[in-house]
Amino acid sequence: MDLELKAADDNYLRFAWSLFGDFIRQNMFSGASGRHSPNDWNEEAEFHKFSDYWKANDQHIITVDGKPIGWASIHKLPKKVVIDNWQLVPEWRNRGVTKIILGDLVPKWKAAGLEVETSILQQANLTSVAERLVTKLGFSTDRVEEHSKIMRAV
Repeated sequence: MDLELKAADDNYLRFAWSLFGDFIRQNMFSGASGRHSPNDWNEEAEFHKFSDYWKANDQHIITVDGKPIGWASIHKLPKKVVIDNWQLVPEWRNRGVTKIILGDLVPKWKAAGLEVETSILQQANLTSVAERLVTKLGFSTDRVEEHSKIMRAV
């Protein structure tokens, strides 16, 4: 199995949107307390916001044997790396992909003197799974901002 995290280009925009759009629709437009009503979902408007986000940030595609299985938004700043989004197709979740990639990258970033942080959307599908995983990778809670818990590698 050849697992790779590589820079994404615009050819992957729709693939990434399919993952992110589903996640946002399920979690931010669920009708739950503090969330939007499902009736408020506007596919075109949300895709436009995502497209702007895609163009303004560092995007990566996760592949297995050359086939895309996930998308990540990782911002490399002068003194910090921020893992902003990380999405996998359902059939590749809970198979160790995130642990393998971040288990390799986080120690390298830290050894280079960079702070590493990630945000985890609270009260979402997979919140507890994501928190357990990054905790095993050496992250701990730094702060809470609106809907997200910010965790920092220590």
